[in-house]
Amino acid sequence: MEPQQLIFELRDLAGDATAMTSMERLPKGEVISVRFLPHQSLSLRLANYDFVLVSGAPFLLVDEKGSDVKLNGRRIVIGRSSSCQVSLDRRFKSISRQHLIVELGDDGTVHFTDISSLGTYLPSSVV
Repeated sequence: MEPQQLIFELRDLAGDATAMTSMERLPKGEVISVRFLPHQSLSLRLANYDFVLVSGAPFLLVDEKGSDVKLNGRRIVIGRSSSCQVSLDRRFKSISRQHLIVELGDDGTVHFTDISSLGTYLPSSVV
């Protein structure tokens, strides 16, 4: 699937605390693109579990307990299946076996594609 045009830059949220607290479900199967600056973070929810995506080399996915996973590669599938590039453990019961595709661009753009049953959520001003 070809990523759609960039629709959002995180720096647009600077100073707007409420924009990052209200979450909205990504349209299933559609690509949503966000441009990160170095060391910016974005809250996201996979099903009913909260995570933070932190830009850097490499990007990090941080769970609610502070554990992080490095996102290595250009195209990363996140889910509970052992076939995923980021395989989440069994405590994340409502996360799909294949939940989210994250594609990392050279310019700090991240393309998100929800492929789950129970949804992926980003701040409402992003979706």
